[in-house]
Amino acid sequence: MSKYLMINLVIVSFPLIFSIILYRYTLQKLSSFFLSFIVVGIPFIIWDVFATGRGDWSFNPSYVNGVKFFGLPYEEILFFVTVPFASLFLFESLRYFVFDTYISNRYRIVFLILSPLFFFSGLYFIFTPYTSTVLLVTSFTCLMLYLCFNFLLKSIHFYLYLFLTMLFFLIFNSLLTGIPVLLYSKNSILNIRFGTIPVEDFFYNFSLLVLYLGVYELINRKNLKK
Repeated sequence: MSKYLMINLVIVSFPLIFSIILYRYTLQKLSSFFLSFIVVGIPFIIWDVFATGRGDWSFNPSYVNGVKFFGLPYEEILFFVTVPFASLFLFESLRYFVFDTYISNRYRIVFLILSPLFFFSGLYFIFTPYTSTVLLVTSFTCLMLYLCFNFLLKSIHFYLYLFLTMLFFLIFNSLLTGIPVLLYSKNSILNIRFGTIPVEDFFYNFSLLVLYLGVYELINRKNLKK
């Protein structure tokens, strides 16, 4: 078993075990998760395919099994299932166990301001591929928070979700970049790191998990109306 697969299994093991225990509740949410994977996960995988082919990053052959789909190790594709599944399970757990507190979203204008800042920063770093792409995606994420996902900003659960997923990100991304499973081209990043983690990965994690949550919650809201 490759180390990357082991990391994926550790990430998903806890939520998977409790999903089996709470299978009735989980089944109600699975369709929302799979739809959010189609809307968010697949575009991120396509980005991954192009970025890997372009040489933005590569995978240490010592820590993957070598089975590839579209140039990606299957462990990398699993990452776009295990991490969002665990993160959305965490959000559902917060909603179940933590009393929600209403927060005014009048400060959502901040995301409208941040969106063009990230956009023009992405254009500025156009010749640093990963940096540029992730800043443009973050710009889109901020715009979505302002336009479509602003209901998230009203809930304390959202901020707890951001905080806790960031903690888990620091743990598991440190493993991926410290072992290292994932190798970055020096020409594709700014080479600013927190420990072993490139600064770009923080924006990547934020965008992936916020977009997943936003789409997931939009689908749940639509289902509730039905």
